[in-house]
Amino acid sequence: MKLTLRLIPQFAIGALTLILLSGCATIFSKSDYPVTVRSSPSKLSVEVTNSAGEIMFKGTTPSTIVLPAAKGIFFSRETYTFKLFKDDKEVGSRTISADIDPWFYGNLLGSPFFFVQSGPYDPVQPAPFRIIVLGCIAVDYVTGSMWRLPKEVMIQSTSSD
Repeated sequence: MKLTLRLIPQFAIGALTLILLSGCATIFSKSDYPVTVRSSPSKLSVEVTNSAGEIMFKGTTPSTIVLPAAKGIFFSRETYTFKLFKDDKEVGSRTISADIDPWFYGNLLGSPFFFVQSGPYDPVQPAPFRIIVLGCIAVDYVTGSMWRLPKEVMIQSTSSD
């Protein structure tokens, strides 16, 4: 009985830590990011397309656009192409891809709890921690919060005019 009572505080601390650290990107981050596009020189036309070729934005530089970091397919990050135009002629471009959000690594801190369980390993009845950690990682994948976009994109015009 004493052994069980001593494990309760450890279990509570472990569960609280797991809840706070797992699914970190979803809790502390977002899936859509404001991206400021600037050009040199400024006041050029800009067109932003995603990896499917859909136009996400048309306007002039500088502009701030809110773009999703994920493609919408699990585990897939989005890629955007920014094209500069001057007098309807393309004078520059740049492609960016989303990268892994640092908050996503908080899920790995919860990974030691993945192996915590009482009693012998039972594949039919996995430990509650195992289910929670895998579920929290999956939440970041599904919400697209595991990816992030840069705050700013700078494009240099290739035109000499």
